[in-house]
Amino acid sequence: GGVWLWDTQSGQRLGVLEDSVGMIERLAWSADGTLLAGAFREGVVRLWDGLTGRSRGVLEDVPRHVLSLACSPDGRHLAVGSYGNEVII
Repeated sequence: GGVWLWDTQSGQRLGVLEDSVGMIERLAWSADGTLLAGAFREGVVRLWDGLTGRSRGVLEDVPRHVLSLACSPDGRHLAVGSYGNEVII
């Protein structure tokens, strides 16, 4: 597993994001492209810098089996939806 990035103009593969190994279920970009969030089956959400691909941190205690991720328009908040009644903001 891992999160791979490509340049959509040239088709060139740019590489794998730092610390992206694992079973990933969902990805979401912030509106301005500066943040990428990925939900992993292990119950964590990893954050990356959308421009460099470097790790920006980990959110723990996230429900397993994430169905959706969404960034607020300003990129300051992330909503995580999963099975059941729990939504984390």
